[in-house]
Amino acid sequence: QRYHLPGFSNEVRLGEIGEVLQQSTPVMHFRLGEGNRPEPLKWRGAVLSRFDGKRWFNLATGGDILPVEKGRLILADDAQRRRQGIRIRYEVQLRDIGSDALFLAGVPEVLWIDSPTVLRTSSGAYRLSYGTGEGLRYGASSFLETPSAEPVPELPPTVTTEYLQLPALDPRIAALARDVTSGYSTDRMLARVLENYLRTHYAYTLELPSRTVADPLAHFLFERREGHCEYFASAMAVMLRALGIPARVITGFQGGTFNPISGWYVVRASDAHSWVESWLSGRGWTTFDPTPPDPVRRRGSIWGRLYLYLDAAEMFWQDWVVN
Repeated sequence: QRYHLPGFSNEVRLGEIGEVLQQSTPVMHFRLGEGNRPEPLKWRGAVLSRFDGKRWFNLATGGDILPVEKGRLILADDAQRRRQGIRIRYEVQLRDIGSDALFLAGVPEVLWIDSPTVLRTSSGAYRLSYGTGEGLRYGASSFLETPSAEPVPELPPTVTTEYLQLPALDPRIAALARDVTSGYSTDRMLARVLENYLRTHYAYTLELPSRTVADPLAHFLFERREGHCEYFASAMAVMLRALGIPARVITGFQGGTFNPISGWYVVRASDAHSWVESWLSGRGWTTFDPTPPDPVRRRGSIWGRLYLYLDAAEMFWQDWVVN
């Protein structure tokens, strides 16, 4: 049955992903190509640029419809494909989660998909152009983010303005950003200092706020001082913008559990995650993750082991029968 997963469209409200994080429903499987390292990956689903104090969203500005030729779509230009760094190949099997997002790791360069077209949004995310995918399967090759040896061209002024947009804020938020980063000058150092400050001065919790507040971000920073990834990412992006550094919030998944029986990684709703991308002069969009680790350890059990067998049986059915 369809499992609707909010937070991966063009809008997400603060606190919305917290409800998803408490679910253990499998939403995605992936497997890496031979020789690829099984390092933790971030699977980008949505790139959000606008903030109104309570939600992140994108303006309805459309995007580019990209035609898929013979099942393959080249996403990267020649300059990107010549960059030196780590590349991975992988295959993704999506559950029917009521979303048209394509979840991709790193900087996708090539996409193999059984679809006539793919939509590339104005913010750089990829989606199906004909609605939600039911049991969609696709493959991709991606470049994992590394410091660029060649300077990246600057953002156009109109794009820079978009990623600096802010609503009327509690003045304490900008004051906190300036105070925390006092004594540092480069954008990279400012971002690293803010990232570290949030990771070390605030606590992680999946417990949702007990009441609705007028300013959820200020409430998180100055009163509650604990929350989940959505609050940490929002706080960092907003404080970066208050310092004049372009930033945006990304929603997707992080990590996954390897199933040695099937050879696939399973990603659950509880692996949903939000993080930050900041534009650094000469480096381009750079990933930052201000969320501290979850202090609650998830221990294995006989039920967890049984789940691996059930999950493997389903993937074998998909591989040998459905596909």
